[in-house]
Amino acid sequence: MKSALALGGSLFFCSAHGATPQATALAPLLNEQFDQMENWEALTFPLQTDTAYSITPEGYLCASSNDSVSAIVLAKKFQPATTPILTWRWNVDNTLSKGDAQQKDGDDFPLRVSVCFKFDPKSVSASERRWFKMQKLVWGDYPPYRVLHYVFANRSDLPENILPCPYSDRARIIVKRSGSGDLKQWHQERANILEDFRAAFGEEPPADAVISIMADSDNTHESSTAYVDWLQVSSQ
Repeated sequence: MKSALALGGSLFFCSAHGATPQATALAPLLNEQFDQMENWEALTFPLQTDTAYSITPEGYLCASSNDSVSAIVLAKKFQPATTPILTWRWNVDNTLSKGDAQQKDGDDFPLRVSVCFKFDPKSVSASERRWFKMQKLVWGDYPPYRVLHYVFANRSDLPENILPCPYSDRARIIVKRSGSGDLKQWHQERANILEDFRAAFGEEPPADAVISIMADSDNTHESSTAYVDWLQVSSQ
């Protein structure tokens, strides 16, 4: 069971290791090559086993989950209004056989690349402010106001690409890959955060956001291994 602060179900071409990502006119605001973990902060959950995150000798982020759940959060916020393009390169060894993005007991993924939008007390109702203040008292910080989870899912027969989160109406699951056909291969992904947020929530996003990565298997009680080569946030 995940907490209310979770970045997971409860809410909340090669790189330098191969060929370089496609160049853009402007340098990316965030350009994470996973040379080390100093830029990332751990997010753990009470009474849960932590997922293991490490850097491989090849320079990839490895996320290894074994009936576990935890996340890492990039300690730098950005503004989706001016830098809405998120790109990354990932490789998943296996999906979770009991994984089901539509059910609480299947709400696990070998990898989530998530955009967590910051709570702004000036832009919400009084009742929402009270709820967020209560969450801060419990957890020590405000939970994200909204979350987009870009996932590699188990089921390839999901009814749509953007799904409600089984644990919270403040999060949406966006399926980028699914099934077994794309396993054990490197794939480059691109997401327009602004367009996806508007499609998912029918409103404009808050001003600030952060990136998190999570591998979780605490609901299915299974194991998975996945890798991220690089991750960028840019204007185009």
